[in-house]
Amino acid sequence: MSSTTTIKLNLTETEVVESRGIGRRQLRAMRVRGTGPKWLKVSGELGKRGGRILYPVTSLDRWLATRPGGGEI
Repeated sequence: MSSTTTIKLNLTETEVVESRGIGRRQLRAMRVRGTGPKWLKVSGELGKRGGRILYPVTSLDRWLATRPGGGEI
């Protein structure tokens, strides 16, 4: 019997919020301002409502690594 592991290359907004601890409103605001992680719109028309937004994991983690850390313990 073989075991398969699925490695996700892109995360949905919900997956980013749940796995990386970024607030949904903050993530959306950063996307609008262009200050957040790189994202892809995979359906729908750019500049119009609708469609799916995905965040490439490698770009997301690279962006998070550049963010200031919290306080020291």
